[in-house]
Amino acid sequence: MLNFDASEFRAIDRALGNLPGEIRAKVMARALGRISQMARTKAIKRAAERVDIRQTHVRERTALAFNAGRATIDVIVRSGWL
Repeated sequence: MLNFDASEFRAIDRALGNLPGEIRAKVMARALGRISQMARTKAIKRAAERVDIRQTHVRERTALAFNAGRATIDVIVRSGWL
């Protein structure tokens, strides 16, 4: 399981407090996209180390989904071997 510290989100929210809503929403969406990519990269690296194959093979079989309602990011690795 990968965990991210919520304090970073609070710091971004405080820094953007005076910006108009539209710009603020775009910045937060971009930040969440970056965090999603970081989660995907970490998951790929760990999975590749665990099964002892190259990261490129794991990356090809990895999907990423962000669920704003639950505030979660799902990183799914499917081998297609089963």
